[in-house]
Amino acid sequence: MAKYPRLYLETDIIALYLLDDAGHTPLRNLLRTHTCYTGFPQIAELLQTCKTDDETKEVMSILSALRPLGFHPRYSVSLARYLALVDEPETGISIKDRYRVAMSATIAMESSLPIATRRYESIYSRLEIPLAIIG
Repeated sequence: MAKYPRLYLETDIIALYLLDDAGHTPLRNLLRTHTCYTGFPQIAELLQTCKTDDETKEVMSILSALRPLGFHPRYSVSLARYLALVDEPETGISIKDRYRVAMSATIAMESSLPIATRRYESIYSRLEIPLAIIG
């Protein structure tokens, strides 16, 4: 049995930490109480926004506290199912974000991890992915 409950962190939770100088963010508390994972879609999204080497180093340093997850080919069936569910215009998210959300949902589901997010709660709920309550 794991020492701490496990969570999959969405980009918004990590970004809040990186943008907050005071460090009073949900991530700080989650790292104390949970084993935290994230995936390559979140890592790529964070690195894509870096404009300097220092910003890249800051992102990479926080990733050392997390457990990054990749994408196994056997996840393709789940990915196809989630893509079909998020590929509806009423989801209100961009096409680019639909793919990222579907990949994140697949990784979290295949790893049996609830997702910690504030940004896409309604989308993940629709996909029947367990969500962590972040206060």
